[in-house]
Amino acid sequence: MKYTRRKYYVNTEISADRQVHREDCPHLPPPDCRKYLGEFYSPMAAVVEALKTHPSAYHCKACTPE
Repeated sequence: MKYTRRKYYVNTEISADRQVHREDCPHLPPPDCRKYLGEFYSPMAAVVEALKTHPSAYHCKACTPE
């Protein structure tokens, strides 16, 4: 499967799971409740980046079905 670079964010809300979302995800949290991770070719690369600061991070099944 070929990927294009996309922007990814991790949810930073205190009471929420640390899901990683693509910029076009319908479940993307509001700007004050997310952290920009960068642009990545694959969802798992974004999750690896998120794990550096959020050990429980995982991908959103709605926008990154890997």
